[in-house]
Amino acid sequence: MKTAIIISNQFHHYKAAKRLGPGLKKHSATDLVSFCEFRRQRTPEDASDYFTAVKRIIPRMLFGSSKNLGAGSLGHGFSGKRKLLHWFLSVFLAPIIFFRLLGYSKIVLFNDNAFPNTLTIKIARLLRARILLIQEGIRFMTPIEAKAIDRLYGTSELDAILVWGDYFKRYFTEIRKSEQGIYVTGCISQEVAEAASYSGGEAILIATNPIDDLGYCTTADKLELVRKLVSAIRSADRAVKILIKNHPRENTSVYREMCKDFTEVTVLDSTLTMAAALRLADRCICFASTAGLEAIQAGKVLGVVKVGNWDYAFNYIAEGGGYPIDLSSARCPEMMAAFLEATYGEHEQSYLDKMFYKPDDLTECFVETISSI
Repeated sequence: MKTAIIISNQFHHYKAAKRLGPGLKKHSATDLVSFCEFRRQRTPEDASDYFTAVKRIIPRMLFGSSKNLGAGSLGHGFSGKRKLLHWFLSVFLAPIIFFRLLGYSKIVLFNDNAFPNTLTIKIARLLRARILLIQEGIRFMTPIEAKAIDRLYGTSELDAILVWGDYFKRYFTEIRKSEQGIYVTGCISQEVAEAASYSGGEAILIATNPIDDLGYCTTADKLELVRKLVSAIRSADRAVKILIKNHPRENTSVYREMCKDFTEVTVLDSTLTMAAALRLADRCICFASTAGLEAIQAGKVLGVVKVGNWDYAFNYIAEGGGYPIDLSSARCPEMMAAFLEATYGEHEQSYLDKMFYKPDDLTECFVETISSI
């Protein structure tokens, strides 16, 4: 019996995987199988300290490294450009993945609807391995996903999904039409997020993400929304620092060029983790990403920007986790003032209690669940 944990991101995937490796090794040989180089990242050098063995899908940096991984968007996840590229890459990758996964009875991964994990799942099925998905981010219906219900995150042919809490169990039960194989285990990265702290002056972290690829707006509209947000913060007439943390799939240089004339704005390096970025601010603003939940976990007041005519993303506003910011509303100055004056308190803690199951030993809960499946 051998287990493979598959990662395609050297940051949040690896951070979660290395917490599981030592415990899983006590039950069976547990290897790390890395797609990081395929994503123009690096498999962390210390991986061998946590796993029985480390396997890279392709040689180190075959495609070269890049700090700005989102320099050129391929469009949304179901675009024709992506489909064509994935078809060509599948011809190259399929035999490599097949031989890398030979001998494993259990495959653990963090994403089932992103390439090349979609290909990996098909191959794992051919090899009769059990497939387990660990929830890696907030889940809700984005505009682009609404057009492809059968290809949502969590709807692949999986043997188990390990979810953060009862709220997400209900979500996955609804989209999978069954609660079979859905286990509530908590969030493996939660304790890391809660460690963030800040003791500087007033600072706001703007966490961007590819809402254009998610179908909310065009790329030009997204950048204009960020410009308006920066202007709205500056118009609040407070001595506040503004930090921008872009998503790894976005291009840092675009934001730096856009904000070069704003002396109070700093665009952070794209390699900085979200947990590290949160330590530089006392509050955070997001659009439609898990960064908002990470901010609340880290004790930060959260503001959520409304994008176009769409509702506020996820349940941040509906469930009382954050403060609404509608940049197109006449009430925007009032909303911004409420966000800037707010203090972190009981309603944020109540929100987190609804989102997460918190076992006495989070890592052990994951290890025992994975080993028993």
